[in-house]
Amino acid sequence: MKINPILIKELKVRARSVHIPIFVMVYNGVLALIGIFMLISSMDMLKVKGQLDYGQMNDMFLAIGIIQCVMVILVALSVSASSFSSEKERGTLDLLLMTPVSTLEVVNGKLLSCVLTVFLLSFSSLPILLLGTIYGGTDLSDVLFLMLVLVILAFAISARGILWSIVFDKTSVAMIFALLTEILFFVGPFVLLEFMNAFLYNGYQYGTMEIPATAVSLVFQFFNPLFLIGGFCEQAAGNKAMMDFFTIEYGIMEGSRFYQWLEQYFVIGCAVAQMTFTLVLHLINIKILKKGRNIL
Repeated sequence: MKINPILIKELKVRARSVHIPIFVMVYNGVLALIGIFMLISSMDMLKVKGQLDYGQMNDMFLAIGIIQCVMVILVALSVSASSFSSEKERGTLDLLLMTPVSTLEVVNGKLLSCVLTVFLLSFSSLPILLLGTIYGGTDLSDVLFLMLVLVILAFAISARGILWSIVFDKTSVAMIFALLTEILFFVGPFVLLEFMNAFLYNGYQYGTMEIPATAVSLVFQFFNPLFLIGGFCEQAAGNKAMMDFFTIEYGIMEGSRFYQWLEQYFVIGCAVAQMTFTLVLHLINIKILKKGRNIL
């Protein structure tokens, strides 16, 4: 089986860097302190009340999981936005594009190296995530679901960061545009929702649900990474915060067929939408780089 040469090259470069081991050590050290502190707190509660607070175990896993998601977003953003622009700044991109390696392999290698860097960070903290399963409160399915969410986030954000890294010559400019893009994905659907509510909302009339104009913004929520993270939070916390949001903001009647569909499939829909958009953007990245390669 042939291994992508660009991926090998990127992994070797990162393996020689001292920054990643230090970052992983500090990152896991902070997570470990949080986990140990909450574990000791639970043990103290056990001594006082004679019973274990499973909710606190759940809160520990949830807190560590949210920190994981935030760190994945930041790391994927910084690594991907510099993937091609740093090559341009060093003057090595033209040499890379003149090699026999195909454009597909180049972009695939860069994307996979970004994702694997993020995955290394996430996987290294797996023992800390499993702390919540020692006494109950969380189970292995919660941990696996979190890892899946992290992988999807890593692919989605890395593909968007690579786009700007290909377009711009300066890493700083690519980083700014990548950050603005993520803000747009996280905040944009809510802004659109408020606009629809203010100017185009139809809502309910005499207890009968009309198709609200805000349904347009609901489509964009499928591409919002915040709802993918929210799906993890709901599973870990065992609440229905997202469904309450849909009921209040979108006027979706609780118990209706659409409500039940969203309750069962919205997170799956988010994952599919994120990965579909990532694939399309990945093909666009390949096309843009191939166009620049043909000029050489």
